[in-house]
Parts: sequence; structure tokens; C-alpha cells
Amino acid sequence: TIGGDLLTTGVLIASATDNTIEYNGSASQTIKDPQGSEYFNLTTGGTNTKSLTTATSILGSLTNSSIFNPANNNITIGGNWSNSGTYQEGAETVTFSATSSQSVSGIATEVFNNLTISISGNTWSSAIDIQVTGTLDITDALINMGENRITLGSGTGSTGTFNTTGTVVISGEFERWVNAANQTGLIFPVGAGSQANQIELDINTLDVEGSLVASFTADTPTGINNPPLRDE
Repeated sequence: TIGGDLLTTGVLIASATDNTIEYNGSASQTIKDPQGSEYFNLTTGGTNTKSLTTATSILGSLTNSSIFNPANNNITIGGNWSNSGTYQEGAETVTFSATSSQSVSGIATEVFNNLTISISGNTWSSAIDIQVTGTLDITDALINMGENRITLGSGTGSTGTFNTTGTVVISGEFERWVNAANQTGLIFPVGAGSQANQIELDINTLDVEGSLVASFTADTPTGINNPPLRDE
């Protein structure tokens, strides 16, 4: 547990399995760049801002209860993300990369600039709403939002970019902003569990710019002319 400066000289090795480094000072702290730019578990607490100085890999989990500022440095995380404080989104990319399931938790909507999820067909779950203002890249992942929503873009002037590779299923609500420049080829890979029920939407005439929200609800069709489609 570090309340001030950590190793103003020397090399910090923080990547050993199950190792946790905690920065919990009452003043602003700089998170030291360790050997290989790797922490196993990284915890930030106390008051004031805790800032990265370089792109950092967190092999385990990130837990924040203070003000966490990546300072536009990319973050790769191999475990879970827990934020009960403030995450100061910048121009960075946060990448969830693992061979097992990962989760996000917090107290409010988590806003990411660019978000990449690549977890070898496992489940990435969130207990809160997620917003991605820039690019959302998902590779071979089952996204479990529960009763929550993942939103791409921040408005009609910034609709975001969506890329998928392999099997991608979003359980829960997926919202996309739409304007005249991106009204065709809109992909909503919604479904339940590993069952994909993807929607691809082309809007021929867009009278009003706004957002679209898609989700999958299991139901039993009553006939070919009466599918269980709902406009809510």
C-alpha cells in the first residue's frame, strides 16, 4: 500500500501472480511504470487523482475508489474492472483480453473512449450501463449486459465505430446513434447466451436523426405472418 511516491529510483516488479499494488494517498499520485509496464492487480484509493504515465497492462484486476486518470495511455486488462470512484476518460483504448470470463462493476455508467473486448468466446458481463464514445471492437465474446445497456456513440454528431470478428452476441440492450452518414449497414448482434439473433438494418429514409435500441426477447411465434416483433 503506497501513500506517497513509490521507488523514486530503482525498478518495480509488480507482475507476480496475485500481487496487488495499492495507491491510496490523500494527495495526487503518479502510478509508477513497472518492469514491462505490467501490474498483476492494481488498486487505486484514497482521495485525489491517481495517474498513469504510460500504456499499462493489468494482468489481473483493476479496482478504483478514487479518481483514476489514464492520461490518454492505453490499458489492457486481463481480469475484472471495478470502479466505485471516478474514471477520467481520455483518448485511450481500454482492452479486455483474457481466456476466461471478465466483468465490469461500478456505481454509474462507465464511459470509455475506445473499448476492445477479445476473450476467446467467454462471457464479458457488466453490472452497469456502458457507453463507448469512439470505437467498439468485439472479438469472439458473449456480452452479458443483464438489465443494462451498452451505447455506442455520444450523439448524432458522434455515432462511433463498431467492429466485430468471430462470434459476438450481446444479451441486453444495445443502443446506436444514427445520422444521415451512417443509416445503412447498422449491425445489432443481439441474442441470448450463445444464441445469436443478429439484426442488420438499412434505413432508406431518415427523417429524424437519433438513436436506436435493440434487444432480444425470447418468444414463441404464433404464425409466419405474426412474428414476435415489438416496437417500443
